[in-house]
Amino acid sequence: MNIGFLGAGRMTEALAPLWTAAGHDVVIGGRTAEKATAIAERAGARVAPLDEGWRDADVVVLSVLYQGVTWTLEAAGVTGGALTGKVLIDVNNPVEVDEFQVVEDFQPSLAEHLAATTGADVVKALNQVEATVWSTRATFGGAPLVVPVATDSDRARGLTEQLVRDAGAVPVDAGPLLQARNLEAMTAVIIRHLWTGGQSLSAFQLTVGQAAVGGAP
Repeated sequence: MNIGFLGAGRMTEALAPLWTAAGHDVVIGGRTAEKATAIAERAGARVAPLDEGWRDADVVVLSVLYQGVTWTLEAAGVTGGALTGKVLIDVNNPVEVDEFQVVEDFQPSLAEHLAATTGADVVKALNQVEATVWSTRATFGGAPLVVPVATDSDRARGLTEQLVRDAGAVPVDAGPLLQARNLEAMTAVIIRHLWTGGQSLSAFQLTVGQAAVGGAP
């Protein structure tokens, strides 16, 4: 799979090496070429200008702080439906850290805003834990983490679920893209927890399969 990152932040640094290790071709484009190059070298990925790295990608990953979303989309040249036919995974959380509320800049959700802006088949996924969780392949009670995947596209869901598995987690169908509103709001609770002293590996952990009986929670 060809994967293009828009942004060279902590989520890019955490996810890119997992996906190159799984055999995917990863290209990283960031605002700062030096930072993108450093991450690419550590991850075994390639680096490209922000407005070029996404062009041959099957899956584009937007990996920037919400404050930089508009700038990044414009600098990459992906507004106006430029990503039509591509899958765009939104790993971002539009949550301010004063009152820990979802910001009103992107309505009804950031993921739905991206779909309307870029034309891509957008997926909300991999946003509900801190980047450290992915870089360490953290587990919960010895079991893989469960990742909600919300999208309107069956193709986008299938590709994203594969990438979730390649990151060491288990995907779960969270429904259509409108559920991104709920996933972003859920994450506000985790972000508040992290900002007020919670451990970086904290997560809402969904379960799949049969629940354990008589074991530790």
